[in-house]
Amino acid sequence: MMTNSATSNNGNLQSSLQLQINKWQHLAVTVTGTQLKIYIDGKLGLTSTVIASPMGIMRTNNYIGKSNWGGNGNADAEFDDLKIFNRSLTQSEVNMVLNSYY
Repeated sequence: MMTNSATSNNGNLQSSLQLQINKWQHLAVTVTGTQLKIYIDGKLGLTSTVIASPMGIMRTNNYIGKSNWGGNGNADAEFDDLKIFNRSLTQSEVNMVLNSYY
């Protein structure tokens, strides 16, 4: 779950594209300032303005597939080859990363 609030999960962000069950897919999330984009298999599924940039939130723990807050379920998924970049990628760069797997 991604939210557009640093303090609550009001206003969950939902992509117009959905992850498919039992299929490997490439998921990319980019953040530039307060603009967040979600790509699924190289296709743009969401562009949204987030209130708090992830860079501005202090955390002692950072998880992939698990929430920082109790009561939220863990991701029922497998993750492979996680890449974290020190800058936001363009859509063509997201597609270059995607195509490097095939």
